Amino acid sequence: MIWLTACIIRAMVKTREEWQQLCRHKIDLVKRLIAQKEWEVAGEYMGYALECALKAAACKTLDIDSYPPIKIWRDAARQPNEISGFKTHEFDALIVLGGLSKRFSADFELNQFTSSYTGDWENRRYEGDLSTVYDEKTVIELSKLLYDSDESIINKFDKEGLW
Repeated sequence: MIWLTACIIRAMVKTREEWQQLCRHKIDLVKRLIAQKEWEVAGEYMGYALECALKAAACKTLDIDSYPPIKIWRDAARQPNEISGFKTHEFDALIVLGGLSKRFSADFELNQFTSSYTGDWENRRYEGDLSTVYDEKTVIELSKLLYDSDESIINKFDKEGLW
């Protein structure tokens, strides 16, 4: 049982490079979804892509091998522990963990993008019809903010070595 738990935890924990790859994979998926006019799903996957980018930035800034970091010791049940506070999907918390607060405090693209993912955004998939949240116009605007322009968030991460 301990072996199985350790395998599951290792599958959830990713290195900085793996977070970057996952971000790019999500963006490639978003591009295919947009081509198929799957606006709702494309909108959700862009949120996941940004989350992956921010977790890669946290690894780099904090100089840690993986996110979320795992404690070396085990708890009373002999299970590896995650360091508390790291297991989050909230963009504001990830921006702080990535050391990006000052850099992005007045950043138009990031602020515009994250304003579309307020509240408990990662659980929206359980809400049913999201077509009013992620329609064609919104998804196209979000794609430009995230990856599809020279000033996009991901291009800034690349150019400035933020992740």
